[in-house]
Amino acid sequence: MKEHKNSERKENYRAEAFDIMQNYYRTVHQPLIRCMIRFCGHADVEILRRAVSLSVSAVPQVACGLNPKTMCWEKSGHPEKMFCIIPKTEKDTPEKLLLSTINFECGPQLKLILVRGKEADTLCVVMSHLIMDGGGFKEYLYLLANLYSRCAENSAFCKKPVSRDRTVGQLLNGYSFSERWKILMAKPVPIRQDAALYPPLQGEKGSPFFVCRVLRGDVLSSVKSYGKSCGASVNDMLLTAYARVLRDWTGQTHVEFPCPVDMRKYLKNRKSCGLCNMTSNYRCAAEIAKGEPFETTLRKISAQMTAQKKSTACLKGPVMLNLLFHALPRPVLCALFPKIFSIPVVSYTNIGILDENRLVFQGTKIQDAFLVTAVKHAPYFQLSATTWRGECTLTSAYCGTPEDKKQIGGFMAALERELAVAVG
Repeated sequence: MKEHKNSERKENYRAEAFDIMQNYYRTVHQPLIRCMIRFCGHADVEILRRAVSLSVSAVPQVACGLNPKTMCWEKSGHPEKMFCIIPKTEKDTPEKLLLSTINFECGPQLKLILVRGKEADTLCVVMSHLIMDGGGFKEYLYLLANLYSRCAENSAFCKKPVSRDRTVGQLLNGYSFSERWKILMAKPVPIRQDAALYPPLQGEKGSPFFVCRVLRGDVLSSVKSYGKSCGASVNDMLLTAYARVLRDWTGQTHVEFPCPVDMRKYLKNRKSCGLCNMTSNYRCAAEIAKGEPFETTLRKISAQMTAQKKSTACLKGPVMLNLLFHALPRPVLCALFPKIFSIPVVSYTNIGILDENRLVFQGTKIQDAFLVTAVKHAPYFQLSATTWRGECTLTSAYCGTPEDKKQIGGFMAALERELAVAVG
């Protein structure tokens, strides 16, 4: 959509269905995804600045603010706010700067902070979840690294990447009528969480923080081997440990939570997919008796995940959302969200592997990298996982007290113990 005012050309972009849905999530938290990249040395500031500028062409919405009345992305007048360099101090640490926020209405929807240390830099990337999910964010990071490398190779490089399809409708492209009908007629089981399952955290009284715990390569290798012997994946192992520790934390034997799934794997033509939100959920639910062996829980959860992976039922929600998106005026659709969608209080997300062969900034080696999801407020809680070079980083961002931080750290330690005991 283009508007002309006072002889100046101003470009707006219609918000897509998932953009609007993520905006609804703002009722409980700020929908942001973050990445911390620790370099072994210093990055080239000007090359990075050029790469960031070029990357905007792939998803011009990042340079915009969301107009809540029209549900359109409107060009921001402050593109320079996207990138800055800050010296590392006791006050300005990478850990604090990673928790920086974004003004969704004014934009931009992307913030990159290069924290300059004496010996090495740390890059903190903050992305609006209104624009893209974890899968899209990883693709953006790969694009940024590629542009940085090409700019480093050629000072005259200025080729802008192409913006691709961000619509939910692309999910059905290439599917036959019978396949589409099967998706529409699916009856996925809704996720129901009793308040007794909510973690015993104080929240709100404190300030934002995030907790990290790294499962080292030898631990992850043992987890993978044990899971394979039971016909389960590494993610099944993590889900099982998460469910069992959640049972112990809350005292509830029935544990139920969503497990996000990247719908890009269902696309018939993945190459045409742009940087966007493309996530649905599987349902993880289990009765876990006290004293139940880890393997028993694992087999139950793994069977659930395997069955859902073989089905396209998880596409029904997004497809129905897309139908409503095209049938209803934006204000009506926004008003419907609280009635037709619920935001899970307790959740888990495995953002997957950060590909070290694609996340390459030429001339600057990476020490490690991981992603952090939205800062949660009581009673909401989420654990996320990212794998880099054979090591899995568990993170949880939360707004709470020092005691909350201690409890969340204890939760992660207990999860690792569950895995350690299981694999022997």
